[in-house]
Amino acid sequence: EEAILNSEAEQIKKMISRLNREQQEAILSRYVDGLSVREIAEAMNKSEGAIRVIIHRGLVILREKL
Repeated sequence: EEAILNSEAEQIKKMISRLNREQQEAILSRYVDGLSVREIAEAMNKSEGAIRVIIHRGLVILREKL
């Protein structure tokens, strides 16, 4: 089971690395670091709406590739 989880984690890391820098930063901040959209927006100097769009588009790409 551990080997399967490690393999899946590596596959996800590879897919995330193919996203653009903003998508990577926003998705990792949201789902790994647990930051709110507001916190990410402040850190990236963007509006909350822009962050939602960046995350959404990144997730669409990840879903298509997985």
